[in-house]
Amino acid sequence: METLQDVFNRSSLKEEDHIQYAIYLPNKEKDMISYLQDTINMINSMIEPTIKDYLWQKDRFHLSIVQEKSQDPLYPFLYGISRFGDCINDEWFIVYLLHQISITIPEAIISISDNDGDVLLIEAALELPSWLDPSNSQNRVYLHRGQLHIIP
Repeated sequence: METLQDVFNRSSLKEEDHIQYAIYLPNKEKDMISYLQDTINMINSMIEPTIKDYLWQKDRFHLSIVQEKSQDPLYPFLYGISRFGDCINDEWFIVYLLHQISITIPEAIISISDNDGDVLLIEAALELPSWLDPSNSQNRVYLHRGQLHIIP
């Protein structure tokens, strides 16, 4: 199991366009790690027909189990980071996959960000409540059951 720092240390992502995504599931299982590994296997089986012939510019969609020891959440969750280089279509394809995952796993809460910030917040900018701006939006926007959710 990795920490987020381990994931970031594997490559020089700060210089490249990338998307990062986290899938949070309720911590209700006695063996959360096994539950998350089973969930990864189920997700991979679900998306395989969709991604099998897809040509990725840089990195494919990939999930790992991560557990932070000093930050929220203190329980393990699924995390991925993918470089997409010049191919913005890879980024949007990953957003599509995450949308489908949020429908298939209704208890999943998904956050998505890229080099510019929160992907969903940026795309929904014209429809956001007036009180929400970049200074107060961190950790407020999630994908859940196929819909955008904003925590007030």
